[in-house]
Amino acid sequence: MIRSLQWMLGLVAVLCGGIAAAETPERYPAGMHGGATLQTINGVAVMTVAGTPAEIGEQTGALGCKVVEPMVRKMMDQFLARPGFRKAWPALAATARGMKESFPPHHLEELEATAKASGMPRDWFLVGSVAGDMLKVGDMVRLGACSTFVVEPARSSTGGTLMGRNLDIPSLEPLPEYSLVVVYRPKGKKAFASVGFPGLIGVASGMNENGVAITINEITSSADGSAKFDPEGTPMVLLIRRLLEECASVDEVERLLKATPRTTMFCLTVADRKTSAIFEITTKSVGRRGAEHDVTTCTNHFRTAGLSNGGERNCWRYPKLDAARRGDSKLGVEDVTRALDSVAQGPNTIQHMIFEPETLRLHVALGYGPTTRLPRKTVELGKLFKGE
Repeated sequence: MIRSLQWMLGLVAVLCGGIAAAETPERYPAGMHGGATLQTINGVAVMTVAGTPAEIGEQTGALGCKVVEPMVRKMMDQFLARPGFRKAWPALAATARGMKESFPPHHLEELEATAKASGMPRDWFLVGSVAGDMLKVGDMVRLGACSTFVVEPARSSTGGTLMGRNLDIPSLEPLPEYSLVVVYRPKGKKAFASVGFPGLIGVASGMNENGVAITINEITSSADGSAKFDPEGTPMVLLIRRLLEECASVDEVERLLKATPRTTMFCLTVADRKTSAIFEITTKSVGRRGAEHDVTTCTNHFRTAGLSNGGERNCWRYPKLDAARRGDSKLGVEDVTRALDSVAQGPNTIQHMIFEPETLRLHVALGYGPTTRLPRKTVELGKLFKGE
């Protein structure tokens, strides 16, 4: 059953979008659809979508999802042939359909348009939007074990915030070949970029036009007695997207988080041009912890009073990140990569990125892990946010 759900994660990640380190092959041909473009910028596949939710959904389905449709259908056939997955799928799909009332309405409208334009079943996109929430029930599978390392301006050699992130999830070929940077310019909301996969309506790693950068770390236990899953909350990856669409600072993120029901427990690393914070979130609580020595770090356990249940004692990654932030020396982009490389997890580290909120710059390495050892490519998001 665990292996079946790991395979499902591969499907979800593609929808929602020891191997030696190697760069990702070019999987996305250049194209246009309506007001959207798909292009390669400095070696990085970038899709830019804009307009109303229906327009963005159509653009996503026609440009990004069409590329991966044959592979996804093949994977789905393989999943359904597995007894554990065949038994789990109907319940997962039914739960996802039942949760759609908790989706922000514009996200649901976009999802419907994406499914229609891609020709793929709507349930695939619904499950892809809530799988990370649902799979915590009964501890069915751990979806990831990511790490973040944020340098605040006082400690940064650039003078601006540097927010580094490793995305570590079970690596299933050819999933690492399909990472995609998507730039959104939604009508009436803030422009933002997501580092993910085509068809992922929500966001796991992103930054908006105000320089607010947000990434998620999975958490599976808490000391506050909260439920691991509340189907009436906002799914976590859709909540992250809403934060990027609406918030201009770390403090605004905190206010919206506390005002919004959540489906499950997780950590958010959040940074803006001045500061950073880790928000430790459950269905009951929102805790906040700040930088130490002007550096903020996060792995996969809670550390604030009332939420921590001792999980930090079993984490080998956090002490390494803690050691990297000690001292008074200035830290730059290379130092952030070096710190995150010390906690990279081989083929599971399929995305490595550093956001610069001050300059709206993204440094990214995507492909077969560990991507911390691949050349970083730079994408100037500021121009793309403006439609240039």
